[in-house]
Amino acid sequence: PMGVALHAVNRSQAGPGSKVVVLGVGPIGLGAVIWLKHKGVEHVVAVDLSTDRLERARRFGADAVIQAGVGDLGDQLRALHGTARRGYVGTDIFIDAAGSPAALAEIVSLAKFRSHLTVVAVYKQPVPMDLSAMLHKEMSMSTSLAYPDELGEVVAFLGANAERMRDYISHHYELADIHAAVDQARRPDAAKVMVEMR
Repeated sequence: PMGVALHAVNRSQAGPGSKVVVLGVGPIGLGAVIWLKHKGVEHVVAVDLSTDRLERARRFGADAVIQAGVGDLGDQLRALHGTARRGYVGTDIFIDAAGSPAALAEIVSLAKFRSHLTVVAVYKQPVPMDLSAMLHKEMSMSTSLAYPDELGEVVAFLGANAERMRDYISHHYELADIHAAVDQARRPDAAKVMVEMR
């Protein structure tokens, strides 16, 4: 997941001055938060339904967290990232690790002129997108899959930050308990569920 997250961050082209929103902070979204802050990104907001996941994102450096479905997302992002022309939010980059068609539609409606959306979430069904709204805002979009060039950087980072990264793994299971591990991974309090083969 840390490799997938790094590739998504690289595809997003986030830089030190960027204001970024990460939608969904399961293992990949949490990894994106970690990489964004590691690369010196100015302000990162984590959005998720789970308060447990949001608290973990805060511990790993998210500058702010928003619980999805609580309050108006646009108002909360304007308070954090400012208001752009025509009342759009001042966020520069959105990274979708949630896989929610409704969240994507909301982001397109809120996004400012020339903002960027990177989709790393896996969608199992076609998703309608308002391309007209994206066109009029000159939004750009990238997708991200796997980690074709990032594994060396991930291994070096994990080696240098082993103690800090212990909290990235929320649950440990033996191979004999694989079914319980899969069930746990589906729960909102899970970050990275590790199955250990001894």
